Amino acid sequence: METEKGLVKVQEVKLPAFVENAYQTIEGMKEFANMLLESKLVPDSYYEKGIDNKPDYTKGKTSAVVVVLLQAQQLEISPLTALQDIVPVNGLLSIKGDLAKTMIFASGKLKKDSWKEVVEGTIENENMKVSITAARADNGLTLTRSFSVDDAKRAGLWISKERISGQNGYKYKLSAWYKYPANQLYYRALGFLSRQLFGDVLKNMYTTEEAREIPRETIEVIETSDGNKITLPDKDFAQERSETLTEKATKKIKGQKFEPVQEAQVVESGGKKEQPIVAQRGSVESFQGEVTKVDGEPVKKDEEPQLKEGQLSSEEMDGMETKTLLAIINVDTDMIEAMETIPGKNTHKKLKGIISAHQAGTLDKLIVPYRTQENEKKQDDLEREMSGADGGGMKEETAGQGIKPNLDFDKQGQVLENKAGMFVPEFDKGSERSFGPMKILFNSLASLKPPIDNPRYIELAIAKKCIDKFPDRESFCRYASVNEVNELVNSN
Repeated sequence: METEKGLVKVQEVKLPAFVENAYQTIEGMKEFANMLLESKLVPDSYYEKGIDNKPDYTKGKTSAVVVVLLQAQQLEISPLTALQDIVPVNGLLSIKGDLAKTMIFASGKLKKDSWKEVVEGTIENENMKVSITAARADNGLTLTRSFSVDDAKRAGLWISKERISGQNGYKYKLSAWYKYPANQLYYRALGFLSRQLFGDVLKNMYTTEEAREIPRETIEVIETSDGNKITLPDKDFAQERSETLTEKATKKIKGQKFEPVQEAQVVESGGKKEQPIVAQRGSVESFQGEVTKVDGEPVKKDEEPQLKEGQLSSEEMDGMETKTLLAIINVDTDMIEAMETIPGKNTHKKLKGIISAHQAGTLDKLIVPYRTQENEKKQDDLEREMSGADGGGMKEETAGQGIKPNLDFDKQGQVLENKAGMFVPEFDKGSERSFGPMKILFNSLASLKPPIDNPRYIELAIAKKCIDKFPDRESFCRYASVNEVNELVNSN
């Protein structure tokens, strides 16, 4: 049977009797949903993900299928079309743009010959603009909605060259905005027009292309085995949001190294000749005013050598805020280690010196004195402990056995081992690990088979009942003892 509806002829499809019967009861709906899931012909989003992050076809989301089938009935579309074109996104049921347009044309509410699509500019010139105009047949209301590259940039959707060359450029290359930018502009304009002019046809549903960009809550709540709830912030998402500040700085800081500066002259101080001072361009010393004096007069610093592409000049860094310099340092592990090793507050002068030394290739030389001081302090503390200077001395059962500090032991006094043979760095900063050892442990866990990534860590931590103590993988890598790490690895 065919009926005339607006601009197209729509053939009413009569569903099989068993499908119509299935819609009568919740048990029938679940049975029908499970049948569809068993066919494996529905999108992978309707299945739970396994440890390998691939769909587990033995664990279908029956309830999700039932909800979509109910929505299909309201929209008067067939069940199989609904499963393909109604997409759950961020807790919302959305409808793909192509189906939205089809429904509008078939609704009888679109005025004949009123649908107009206009494209101006080009993607290559980054000035493309898509405009769609339509009018309703029932009340004559006409509306035009547009979306342009400039709109995408303002909304933070546009994938620029800076993003691609930035820290997580590979992620942006997977985005539809990178692969099909013209389509994305079109679907955005279509989504606005469809919802605002034909909301009754779409039941006010968002188009899928628009729903994917709606900001969502990134906090995850996990219930532990004892009934407690742990709130986990999505740190990866938070990091991505902060990349706008650091992308340009990251590109600059990865330029080539400075040429070394010649040694300073022998200086006189109070009539005495002192040892020559070697001043490397970009070291902390070169930014603490004049390096030295000759005959009581300041030595003029040589002009700064020609900067390589992407390098920051002294003047550029002088004009930056301290928080900007800190952001630059936080994208490089070597500079982070230097910042933690060099004592004192993270002042503008200190951070500027670290960045300059990194550019000059002298960062290791810059922090060697501080590493030496730290090691000497640790040695003095150890000797004081062994000699009993702290009042108690070492315990008799461990004295003379060469036991390293900060190791954890089981009840038998032995260090636990892990079945993977993985090296576990000890605490090197009181009862925690500094960034360097923490990074080693973090990468080691990720290289296991199966890898202990964020989802896997949460699963293991809940099973080991340590999720309350270490709510995320980062805190685990920083604060977990050697034994706690090995126990988690052994349970993997």
